Amino acid sequence: MASSEDKHISHGSNSNLKLLRKLSYNETYQQAMYILNQYRGTAVSCRYAIPPTLSGQDSQSALKNTFESAIIKTVLRQPILQVGIANADSKVPTWTQLDSLDLGNHVEWRSIKRSVNIDSLLQEAVASQIDTMFPQLDRQPGWRIVILRQETTADLEVVFTWNHPHGDGTSGKIFHQDLLKFLNDMGENSPSLDGNTLMLPKSTPKLPVPVEKLSTLPMDAKYVTTTLWGLLKPSIFSKDPTQANWAPIRASPFKTQVRSFVVDREALDNILAKCRQHQTTLTGLLHALAALAFASHLRDARGFQSGTPIDARRFLQAGPEFEPDRTMANYVTMMDHKFALKVVDGLRSASPEAETLERVWSVAADVRRQIEKKLDSGLKNDEICLGRFVGDWRAQMREKASKPRLLSWLVTNLGVLEGSSGGKGKLGAWSIRQAQLTLSAEIPGAAIVFSAMTAADGPLCITTNWQECLFDPSFGDQITGHVEQWLHRIGS
Repeated sequence: MASSEDKHISHGSNSNLKLLRKLSYNETYQQAMYILNQYRGTAVSCRYAIPPTLSGQDSQSALKNTFESAIIKTVLRQPILQVGIANADSKVPTWTQLDSLDLGNHVEWRSIKRSVNIDSLLQEAVASQIDTMFPQLDRQPGWRIVILRQETTADLEVVFTWNHPHGDGTSGKIFHQDLLKFLNDMGENSPSLDGNTLMLPKSTPKLPVPVEKLSTLPMDAKYVTTTLWGLLKPSIFSKDPTQANWAPIRASPFKTQVRSFVVDREALDNILAKCRQHQTTLTGLLHALAALAFASHLRDARGFQSGTPIDARRFLQAGPEFEPDRTMANYVTMMDHKFALKVVDGLRSASPEAETLERVWSVAADVRRQIEKKLDSGLKNDEICLGRFVGDWRAQMREKASKPRLLSWLVTNLGVLEGSSGGKGKLGAWSIRQAQLTLSAEIPGAAIVFSAMTAADGPLCITTNWQECLFDPSFGDQITGHVEQWLHRIGS
């Protein structure tokens, strides 16, 4: 990907850069995937309800000024949005302090005609943004915002996209929570711009402390031996029938296919009630429905593996100057699940619908138990620990891409984004009515990703994504449709 890298990495001297700390284990891993063109971007998009005082067409200038002022305050609150990455294509990439940023390079407003289907246009914008790379990593922070304003409507569609080293999925949620807070509590004026240029603080930014500095990351010998063997063993020893042999890893071309659907609030409330009744969660149910869909459409598969990202903030101790739940950072970890042939055959053979649902709920409850076990163990024997054994994440990820794919699917659930704020801005109250998480394809990762998110009192938004060249798009449509149909059935 040399030619692609060259477009997005500055090649000037680093002598005039203000170097900060080196990237953490997680950040370096994510940066390696970005450099190798294995992953490009993550987006959280939200539908903001504009206060009546700003919703008229004659208020467009005031609306833009108000919104950009809140963006500036959010950037100044989150140091990770103020920095670049020096030595990006190296073993030891390093955060670098920036003197300023050009808001014109990071915020784009698009005016949409009333006749256009805004939902379709939004999904097109999201799909484009997650596949678009970030220029001059050492000179510009790796994030951008696209704002869609449709004529005569009282909504803004706000797409926040970022380079993964700058933050995990929860960071996108925190960004919108901060943005909403500042919209509803404008307080003092934000720093003025010199044209589009925002001058950043001269003091050294207080970057989020890496997980490995906040936890001892304890490991036992068995875990180290087993996991390192899994990382280093030659492909000839990869004979696990649950790995995703049906979807061999292909390094290129990189293009993400995205699908999306919503489950209305009434149906979502019914689904959540039934999840509680069956001792599981929405995440557990999505895994079970994915297992049913894959088992139904891949009749020869003898088992599957899937993954669940886990927000590690719950394991980190808050302090006077550290609020994990309000800090944009890369504090995510991961756990895997295996679905053996017995489970898969049970899902395939179940009939009629009542028996199928019974087995789905059983699988969903088992996934929940696995997640609870992981949460109980905290960061002991966690995959973040492995960073201390990896000398060069680029070499590690190249090697991973040469081996069989492990995960058939991944379920990432950001949960609920609080869509209202207690503060009342002088221009009226803003709120978020809908929220959606979308990931770009991850070349050596799961073949299909299910991303779930909801705004408080809003619908459940689910996106699926996959690398376009992996299989015919109709297969992805079938898997997505299968899960969507079952969710609506359960929610009815």
